[in-house]
Amino acid sequence: MTEEIIDYALPCMKAEQGLRDAHNAFLDQDLDKALTCTMEAIINARLMYAALRHAKEKADTTHRKTDHA
Repeated sequence: MTEEIIDYALPCMKAEQGLRDAHNAFLDQDLDKALTCTMEAIINARLMYAALRHAKEKADTTHRKTDHA
């Protein structure tokens, strides 16, 4: 059986970059770009959150199996 790995690091790095880009766009007074970059950062933060939730659920299931063994 192949173990499924859900990456949390890439969405984290993309969220960080999106926030940096939003900040820089705001400083350049490009508010449309700042809003777009902010939304992309939010999307990537949500992807990271989902990956971490998945990892926690998997860990909790593994711990429950070993506790009952």
